[in-house]
Formats: sequence, structure tokens, C-alpha cells
Amino acid sequence: MNVFVSHSKADSQFVDSLRLEMERLGISVFDPATELEPGATLEGSLRTALENCDAMVYVAPAPETTGANSAFFEVGAARALGKRIVTILPNNEKGRLGELPQGLSISSCFEASRKSPNELAKSVVSALEAA
Repeated sequence: MNVFVSHSKADSQFVDSLRLEMERLGISVFDPATELEPGATLEGSLRTALENCDAMVYVAPAPETTGANSAFFEVGAARALGKRIVTILPNNEKGRLGELPQGLSISSCFEASRKSPNELAKSVVSALEAA
């Protein structure tokens, strides 16, 4: 399974841990923050990656995060392409649920503060495979 991970720069360290655990479980993870081809346009690379992924993991940014709209754009594009989306709240930000793009399934939402990276990766992969 190929998974696109959408996150803010502020969550990069958290996402690196999650990515490693997901890869250990056999998931191929595309992180646009680290895997864009040199010389490629951001828009074109993101579109190609979203078209080629099976699902998206959306790490909801904290309310004060600069550039959070980029993540919302990526989620909207993934929805338009019919991709499965799992949402992660990295810092127990329950209040952020109301800010998620309309129609995003809350049943596939995980609070990262309650699980180790390994447990979280297992839960995310299970949710993605069940969808």
C-alpha cells in the first residue's frame, strides 16, 4: 500500500517516527516534505503523488501553525480523487475536529498522544486496510 502523509513542518519529527513504523509494517510512505524530485514543481509532484497513492494520512496541524491551508488543500485533493483518509491529532487537539474539511470521516481519527509511534502506526495501517 502506498500512503501520502500530509503534515505541517512543525510536525516533521513526529511524522518521521510514524513513517519509520509504518514502513516497518510494509507500507510505502510518500512525505512531500522530504521526497520531492529536484527541479520538479511542487504542484505537479503533489498531484502525481496523490494520484499514485492508495490512501492519505492527514496529521492535523496545531491551530497556530503557519501554512496549515496547504494541508487542507492536500486533503481536499485526496478526497476529490477518492482516496481513503486517516486523520491524526498529534497533540490531543480535540478542538481541531471542527476545523477538519467537511465530510472527513471522524471514525478514522487517532489521538497520537495516547499511543507510542509503533501502536499508532499499527492502528493507522489497520484503519487504512479496513477501509
